[in-house]
Amino acid sequence: MRRLALALSTAVVLLLLALHKPLGPVLSAPQSLQQLAELVKSNPDLLSEALRFISELHLNVTLPTAAGPRTTSITLTLNASQAVAGSYLEASGALTSGGRPLGGQPVVIYVDGVATALAVTGPDGKYLAIFKLAAYKSTVNVTAAYLPQPGSAYGPSTASVQLPVIYNATELVIEAPREVLWGAPLNITIYQSPPVPRSVILSISNGTWKVVLTRHIVYAATFDVPTSVLTPGNYTVIARAEGAGAYAPATASIVVRIVAELPKIDISAPPIAVAGAPLEVALSVQPRLNASLSIDGRPYAGAIPLEVPTGFVAVSVTTPPSPPYWASSASVEVFVLNPLQISAAIAVVLLAVKMASRLPRRSGVAAATVEMAAAPQRTFATEAGEALEMLAKAFFKLGERSGVRYKRTMTYREYAKAVERHAADRDCLWRLVRLAERAVYSPNPLDRAEIEAARPCIERL
Repeated sequence: MRRLALALSTAVVLLLLALHKPLGPVLSAPQSLQQLAELVKSNPDLLSEALRFISELHLNVTLPTAAGPRTTSITLTLNASQAVAGSYLEASGALTSGGRPLGGQPVVIYVDGVATALAVTGPDGKYLAIFKLAAYKSTVNVTAAYLPQPGSAYGPSTASVQLPVIYNATELVIEAPREVLWGAPLNITIYQSPPVPRSVILSISNGTWKVVLTRHIVYAATFDVPTSVLTPGNYTVIARAEGAGAYAPATASIVVRIVAELPKIDISAPPIAVAGAPLEVALSVQPRLNASLSIDGRPYAGAIPLEVPTGFVAVSVTTPPSPPYWASSASVEVFVLNPLQISAAIAVVLLAVKMASRLPRRSGVAAATVEMAAAPQRTFATEAGEALEMLAKAFFKLGERSGVRYKRTMTYREYAKAVERHAADRDCLWRLVRLAERAVYSPNPLDRAEIEAARPCIERL
């Protein structure tokens, strides 16, 4: 390292001596000397050795340092001591550095920090920019700024002038109802003072939807906004007129509420129904609107869908939005018995019995298979159906009284256990449960006398 420093220092010194010969020609430092000096300066060890070596030789020499950007100066003059808003102004001046003009340089004119015009200096360093004064305030700050490009040898400079502004204030007033029925037109009138021929922009927004309308205004402008294209709710109404010449811009705003009415819907249905059978529904919609009926979320098409399982389901009616009426719905709960589910349970029992009795014969297996496929389509005997209907009525009554809803995963005994403390006669409840279980699981038919003897149990619960 010491040898390298010594070699480099020697080279520097020799070059400097060559440049400072009193009788020799005047030479400029070659680029290699600049590179050499930068190399020495970039390494602290090399710089220290070079400085020590030069000091030992008693040479009054320092390494060159990078020169900073040259100072510039810009002037600004306006062709008016005050101006009317909306008028055009001339900004002029000169850009110099060290008393010398700088030509071909960009100059930007700012009005209150907003770039308004751009000019380029001529060979004499002078510039001229024309800009429109679009500010509506008592005083504005006009600035001329020279911002050199990166790497330029010149530094930036600015000059500013305070300019009084003459303008006329204006006012807008919105007249509109604070509440309007959905579907009815929203009548809005905007008044302007003083009267100025210009455009006024009206916007109506609820944060999601927005309607923008434009009208020409002098004294007043009227808008009829159709509310049927909007949704009910609160809307902010804003009117704005841009500045026109010496007249300043103006804004005004109000809040308008669009309200909708709800139709009156009455619905009633029997408490118990059977899947696959028609359902008698009493329905009233006032006023008369289109309505759709659904059962357990499925459209009603003249009968309860067979896909509806046994249990409580909602019978609902809905009306779509139709101004001035908003969408509405009403529902009632019905306990549905699904015969296919119960028939499937019976089919399993019958299949097991028949397979056990015909197991040795191959043909018996085929017969059992046919019976299993046909079983879901079989119907109940009258007594079995009545037993199930009585249990359904009992469960419906106790469910309404206790608030405990029948779940489709429950057995008859599980639900009866959950609601028996709400039954006035628990023996009657369990009597109906046993009859329903025999109707579903037993191959032996129920006796008519048993059905009639159990019928009063519904009232005793």
